[in-house]
Amino acid sequence: MQNQYFFDMDGTLAVYEREAYEPFGNHPWYEKLRGTHYYRTLAPHTDMVNLVKRHLQKHPDRVWILTSVDHVPSMDFYEHAADKVMWVQQYLPCLLPDHFLVVRSRHPEGKETKSKVAVRALGRLLLETDHLYDDYNPNLEEWRTAGGRPIKVINGINHARLDMGCYYIRESLQDRGFE
Repeated sequence: MQNQYFFDMDGTLAVYEREAYEPFGNHPWYEKLRGTHYYRTLAPHTDMVNLVKRHLQKHPDRVWILTSVDHVPSMDFYEHAADKVMWVQQYLPCLLPDHFLVVRSRHPEGKETKSKVAVRALGRLLLETDHLYDDYNPNLEEWRTAGGRPIKVINGINHARLDMGCYYIRESLQDRGFE
């Protein structure tokens, strides 16, 4: 079976801004993002974007974006998903349109997961040749449990895992004085 490559967006392809997800006052985090097109304007992790571009040049039919839009009201979900599409169009225009996958929510338990969405897209169960590049441990652990190969993306604000492969984003480490 040929390798398939799935890439998360927030914290992996795009810079993760922790403060964006903090509530403000008595309001949930997503209300402060409403109408700002936040996801469209995120800075890319150039190192990761270049990795995806290299994979796209070799085998575009095996490269996927697999991103989550958290449990938010429908109007926010559609804005966030559309903004992520616009981001991908700007930085990865060669991505096949049907290779952009959105996980509706990882909350509450039992809802969609990245592995379930990937299984539907592939039309088969995950294999060790199905790689997920992600910065979020629960996504990676769930991917491995489903049969895929997790690769932890180290973005300068998280930590490596000894129990899985890691990919270090060079510019993130340099920005924080590690290189």
